[in-house]
Amino acid sequence: MNLYAKSEDIHKKIVMAVILTIWIIGIIIAVVHKMREWNKVKGYLIKGTSEGDGVAEKILREIDSECPIKIEYNLAIAEPFIKGLRHPVIYLPEKECNEKELEFILMHEYLHWKRKDLWKKFIINIIGMIFWWNPLAYLLCKDLDQIIELNCDNAMSKKYSEMDTLYYLDTLTYMAGGRRANFDKVSSDTLGFVKSLK
Repeated sequence: MNLYAKSEDIHKKIVMAVILTIWIIGIIIAVVHKMREWNKVKGYLIKGTSEGDGVAEKILREIDSECPIKIEYNLAIAEPFIKGLRHPVIYLPEKECNEKELEFILMHEYLHWKRKDLWKKFIINIIGMIFWWNPLAYLLCKDLDQIIELNCDNAMSKKYSEMDTLYYLDTLTYMAGGRRANFDKVSSDTLGFVKSLK
């Protein structure tokens, strides 16, 4: 900093121009990289799309009859997610689910849309691209993404009873590749334990 402070104005301008040029080139590279990622995902989604049996659409209409979200099943994905800022689509994996589990999944993704989480995630991505040079920006983006998911899960737990909330958490575990729990063995003591841990 002393060297920079003591240097002549012309040298200061050159240094600033070089730093800004590197920053802008980095942003362009980050944007191109992110666009390639999105296009790759888009390609997978187009290839693996299949038609459903209409049950998910019926459940979504029961949640919100005015909802503009489309539903697509996809062989190429492992977990459900929602995508699309202007034309939202819920992508569901080809996993065996009963109607209650499907309701939890659709409600979770619907809440993401209703709470404008897709826009929040879009802004987080822009922040990550602008501050590409700062490792803390990557950690911040990752943490903010996790906070968005946890807030959505918290909103879900307020909509359902304690037993349904436990069933919802089990559905999340199942969709992430885990095994289903046996709820016949769940007692009120277990529910109290879960409630105390929140």
